[in-house]
Amino acid sequence: MKTTEIQIPQSPADREKMEEQLKKQTRLMNVLWSISLIVIGVGTFVISAASIAGFDLPDLVVRILGIADLIALPVLVFATVKKMRLRAAETIAGKKSEE
Repeated sequence: MKTTEIQIPQSPADREKMEEQLKKQTRLMNVLWSISLIVIGVGTFVISAASIAGFDLPDLVVRILGIADLIALPVLVFATVKKMRLRAAETIAGKKSEE
């Protein structure tokens, strides 16, 4: 397993640049996470609501929604792990800059 250490820059300009980069990555991961969660939620809701209501969805619709769910799941996992790592990096950067 690859371990990475966070290099905390010493100069204020480098530190601000690093913080800005972390914020940008965090925003991107939040958007990616939200979109994948919405896709999974909508697909699951449509399939389960149709089943509960007794509607027979066309096979093609069920397959498309299932494939969308299967594609969105690894994206959601990746975004969740990346968000946790970015949160840890921001915490470490914040603690190092306070010292």
